[in-house]
Amino acid sequence: MSVFRRFPSYDQIIHGAAASAARFPLSLISALIGVAAAVTLADRDYDGQYPVLEKLLACAALGIPLFVALTTFAEKRLWARSGQLFLQSAGVVLLTAYYFSLPAKINEPMYPMVRFALLFIGLHFLVAWLPWTGRDQVVGFWQYNKTLFLRLLISGLYSVVLFLGLALALAAIDHLFEADIQPETYFRLWITIVGLFFTWVVLAGVPKDLAALNQSDEYPSGLKVFTQFILLPLVGIYFVILIAYEAKIIIEWNWPRGWVSELVLWYAVIGILSSLLLHPLRERIESRWIEAISKWYYLSLVPLVVMLFLAIMRRISDYGVTENRYFVLAMAVGLAVGVGYMIVSKRKDMRLIPIIICLIAFLSAYGPWSAFAVSRGSQQARLAALMARNGMLVEGTAQKPPAEPTLEDRQQMSSATSYLNEMHGLDAFAEWLPDSTRQGLDTLPFYTRDEATTEKLGFAYASPAVAFDRGKFAPLRLGDEEPISTEGYDLMLRFDDLSASKSIRNFTLESDTCRLEFDTASCRLTLQFRGVSYDTSAVTVVSMRERLPELMEKRKSDDPSPQDMTFHSVDVDSSAMVVLKSIWFGGDSLNIRSLNGYLFLRRPK
Repeated sequence: MSVFRRFPSYDQIIHGAAASAARFPLSLISALIGVAAAVTLADRDYDGQYPVLEKLLACAALGIPLFVALTTFAEKRLWARSGQLFLQSAGVVLLTAYYFSLPAKINEPMYPMVRFALLFIGLHFLVAWLPWTGRDQVVGFWQYNKTLFLRLLISGLYSVVLFLGLALALAAIDHLFEADIQPETYFRLWITIVGLFFTWVVLAGVPKDLAALNQSDEYPSGLKVFTQFILLPLVGIYFVILIAYEAKIIIEWNWPRGWVSELVLWYAVIGILSSLLLHPLRERIESRWIEAISKWYYLSLVPLVVMLFLAIMRRISDYGVTENRYFVLAMAVGLAVGVGYMIVSKRKDMRLIPIIICLIAFLSAYGPWSAFAVSRGSQQARLAALMARNGMLVEGTAQKPPAEPTLEDRQQMSSATSYLNEMHGLDAFAEWLPDSTRQGLDTLPFYTRDEATTEKLGFAYASPAVAFDRGKFAPLRLGDEEPISTEGYDLMLRFDDLSASKSIRNFTLESDTCRLEFDTASCRLTLQFRGVSYDTSAVTVVSMRERLPELMEKRKSDDPSPQDMTFHSVDVDSSAMVVLKSIWFGGDSLNIRSLNGYLFLRRPK
């Protein structure tokens, strides 16, 4: 019986839930509002039709960590109830201001959603360090965040088990009683559990006696095992890969590739997390190796940070600043500051890590130095320089160029236009396009605005994708908006992934069966009919071999037209026509890996 006494009673569970509700009322109210908004939006194709719900959901998601940080900050400083209420009221004012700052569509353009992500990350790291400002708070800081870390893991496990159990119960009811439970119900259930149950369980585990944590030396043995035998080996693997790659760069004297940025950042994240988790053990005699490993780890980051700076500055030099590049550069600066501090300082105050991340997130979200202001200005300047070079700017107003810009310039201008449209909207073109023009563009579907905007700026859109090396197996694609003439044909059939391994397609017509076969060696499509509606006496052949060299060149220089991608049968009456949507070439040869497109048929007269 003593075993069962270790489990909390229902009274304890209810008391703990009530205590957390009394301690963090605004966080739980935020969770309730967020769940209600998310559940309402769950099965709707809203696309900006419910702006109030979208804004409430964003504010609620930010409110949960914000009010936790403010509450624990006030508790740690033993503020009176009036002071705590004042601080909570200030949080409500900030969220209200944020609500009214959001545009009607928070995902069109994209920058409000990216700003939300920055604030969401920043507020969660604010929870980690805000209560622990001041001297001699490192022990309490570590114990507090260790408790939160473990509580998050336990709450996640509880939430997954609860969802699986309830989802299975719903499936059983649906199957046994034919209750017709819709798929959206399971999604709503998951939202409710994650948004409310998970949040409530985490809040119930936030330490109450914060002052006592500074005197605690508790260290879970499982945490040491996890860090020592899982995280540290991962750090070693990443280190070997990165050092080997850095040696390759030095030997070949070649610029680092863009993907190296992600690898360096993951190495830093896992290594710093390991260092944080093992930090309290450094002073123990049996764990002095941790101090040595930590020292060499931060030293190993120095050449990798240099390589990270080289990689991102090369991208910025070639293509200007975007939000993604800004964030990588900001993280590189933060990493350099953190590494320098950990190498030089004797105190090794681990609070610096969440403070740096928090500051990067908040400073990147607002102000003239923000990711959005800097990136928008960089791409506007890049577009303006290209337009001026091609004679497209007269006293600041866009006009048709005296001569067609080169394909490379059109691709770069199209890339900048697409970025500005997607991230910042049509207001980014206010310098060159009048209000009436931008208002007209605003009525167009979002996916058509890039081409319409470039037309108003004075040049034809060129897909930015072909401006880069598209790889050995690059495709040639026909744009989705390109019109295809079907005059003279009776029937259209679609085929996908026609290749050497899947070379035959059978189509059922009115009273016919059409067999389409692709011969990769000869690059010929052969059609044969088994019925009465179409001509069954002859085999119809569509050959592509003669025009493949031309299409290979198109892949490297420009987007194809429908005429480029159209092939007629070799029969005199042209009883079949093929229009390809995409061709996947096998390297630089004329071999075709696969075809996707449409087959048009004409009945014999």
